[in-house]
Amino acid sequence: MKAKFITMAMVAIVGLSACKKDPPVNLDENVQEDAPNEGPIPGKIDVIGDWETGDFSQWNGGLSAKDPAAQIKIVTDPVRASKYATRFIVRPGDKVKKPNGEVTSGERAEVGLWNYKREQLNDEYYYGWSTLFPTDWTAPARWGIFMQWHAHTSISPPLALNARDNQVVLDFYTGNIANFPAKVEYNEKPVILTKINKGKWNDFIVRIKFRPDYTGIVEVWHRLEGETLFKKVLSLKDIPTLQWTANAGDIEDKIYEVPFTKDGKAGYTTGCYVKHGLYRGDDNKTNTIYQDNWCRGTSFASVRSRFNF
Repeated sequence: MKAKFITMAMVAIVGLSACKKDPPVNLDENVQEDAPNEGPIPGKIDVIGDWETGDFSQWNGGLSAKDPAAQIKIVTDPVRASKYATRFIVRPGDKVKKPNGEVTSGERAEVGLWNYKREQLNDEYYYGWSTLFPTDWTAPARWGIFMQWHAHTSISPPLALNARDNQVVLDFYTGNIANFPAKVEYNEKPVILTKINKGKWNDFIVRIKFRPDYTGIVEVWHRLEGETLFKKVLSLKDIPTLQWTANAGDIEDKIYEVPFTKDGKAGYTTGCYVKHGLYRGDDNKTNTIYQDNWCRGTSFASVRSRFNF
């Protein structure tokens, strides 16, 4: 099925090439905030991870780091909202040991959500947070994931925001994953920011409708510190946003298998859970990043209301 693709960026329109799609439409960014028409229902915030407790209790999935005390720290400067933000540091060799004794791929310092209503088939949520890339930020080796929705599979996350030297892309590993890594059905990497603006806070709002077939939705809004309005920088509709496979063994545990018939073939999809911080390829340098004001809500308006500063 052909994906409907509309991308807006401050400097360039970036097209996707792997699948046939409608040509991108360049929309003029005017003074109006490009918010969805949601009607009279305001929605609500249902998960908060903004650090304002002064500890990590909001992130019940725990801390994923080789040395959590050194790599993940709640700070009072810099902050984007209220009193606290969190600093994530990833150094050479910062791999996490698994229960079986093996180490994870890549190097990381992340927090996670686990004991909450995780993202499931047919769910639709909005997410908001702020990220600061310091002035000395350079591209991590291979990838620099600072926000991800990870499936109950052992492969790359279905959706992840990936920071390079002066660019942010949205990595997709969605649809049919039975032949990973040789082939993933939907493996696009649209650019959502052509400039990171190091040393300033970047505010993000992301909308996701979770589907393994071509009925999913991803939209991204962005605002830079010093600006008042959010600008929509990506709108993708009729795309897969969850992973699917005909092989039950691709799902980590039977409790996460969700039967789903795709293209007339029986198989399974699975939900997601949130990981936030910094996850990169093996590197010989140190990367630092700051995160603040994370939340999940059921409408754009509910999440936007947390950015009235």
